[in-house]
Amino acid sequence: MNQRWALLLIIAAGILPLGVVAWGSNFARYIADDYCMKNSSMQLGWWGFIVFVYTSWTGTFSSLALQGLIPSPQFIALPILLMLVMWLWLLYLAVRRLLMHVSVNDESLISGAIAFLLFAVFIYTLPSLHQALFWYTAAVPYTLPLVGMLLNVLWLGRLKSPWGVLIFFVFNFILAGFNPSFTGVQIFWLGSLLLLTMRHKTIRWQLVSSLLGALISFAIVSIAPGNANRIAASPAIFDLGRALSVLPAALRLSLHRAFLNVPFGTLALLLIPAIFAFHFGKQINRKIIVVGLIGLFILAIGSAVVALMPSLYTFALLPPSRGWTIPLWSLLCALAAFGYLLGLLVRADQPPLGYLPRYAQIAAVILVIGVTLNGMPITLQALQRQAAYAAAWDERDAYLRALSGAESVRVRSFHGTFELEDLTDDPNHWTNACIANYYNLSAILADDQPPFVP
Repeated sequence: MNQRWALLLIIAAGILPLGVVAWGSNFARYIADDYCMKNSSMQLGWWGFIVFVYTSWTGTFSSLALQGLIPSPQFIALPILLMLVMWLWLLYLAVRRLLMHVSVNDESLISGAIAFLLFAVFIYTLPSLHQALFWYTAAVPYTLPLVGMLLNVLWLGRLKSPWGVLIFFVFNFILAGFNPSFTGVQIFWLGSLLLLTMRHKTIRWQLVSSLLGALISFAIVSIAPGNANRIAASPAIFDLGRALSVLPAALRLSLHRAFLNVPFGTLALLLIPAIFAFHFGKQINRKIIVVGLIGLFILAIGSAVVALMPSLYTFALLPPSRGWTIPLWSLLCALAAFGYLLGLLVRADQPPLGYLPRYAQIAAVILVIGVTLNGMPITLQALQRQAAYAAAWDERDAYLRALSGAESVRVRSFHGTFELEDLTDDPNHWTNACIANYYNLSAILADDQPPFVP
């Protein structure tokens, strides 16, 4: 099979389901503490809301320590501002390192590329692709300081002293706030990037060690408090659960908790193009590879910066507009392109293992297309549920807005995809209070209908 046509078929087979997934972001709606965050952002403004998120949510324990050292509340924002300035400086250093020392065989480059790749996998698979923007913007602030590790991974790869690396990680771990519910996420960054900074003689072994670190850390994340239920609800582009359905129940449950809670379909989104490029892809000009890597790096960093500012999606956007379909689609396609470039980098270090005959090439292309399209029914089914949820949410939203200023209102509770708390029969419950404030109601309670679950 002509390599060019095979590549075009792979791209076409991948873009279609990714577009469907991206379209699902149009059905994201406020749920649970979204209402509280929206209220806070309107009351506190842009910068005040960022400080509020860190001191009361993502960095609770760190903020308590700061309050002990800095009694005056108005000065709490200063160390947070310094932290953000530090990450901007690290971003500059990382990009500068890329521009000055970029090379196909540079170990620090491949470490940074794989670290970014794992970062993208984690973000785009936590915890639901058809609510991608909701969780994308909600997940990153939990690990706000830890993103700096990714930006500075090239610099870390240059450190000669292991103690310097350890001190840097501990420092960032403390800044992360020791949030007990997301310790697993912090372990993910710590474990993955420690492995990524290990030096190996070949790119192949660097790739193997990085993926091994990702598997271990993904397993830790999947069983961490506060993450297991969210990640378990994720629809995968490629449903590995079906392939393991023949295993004994106990073993299947153990494997599911350890690994399959993370939708490995998105990991396949990276590995399939990489494997294809390794065996069939033609070498691309070195400058194109460099520009592609830097471009994708900057694209994702820009998207991450937006996600780091929660007020941008709660304060600036009118509900329920979170449907950034085209940007999300572009990022997912860029993720697949990144996998292809990674495959070319590995190929440059180690040529393909033998020549595949023509029938094997055709079979491989068909297999890749089949695996890529396998997730279409899964995604479409999830989108149908989410579209029904969005329509019902919009109807309730219009009804409550019309009742603005009312004394007490009873409406149906919505549990959403993850069965998060929405309304209860207690008007003083925190979600009831946030929703009442959001709609300018004195009180709101759940009626006698069963909760709406898509």
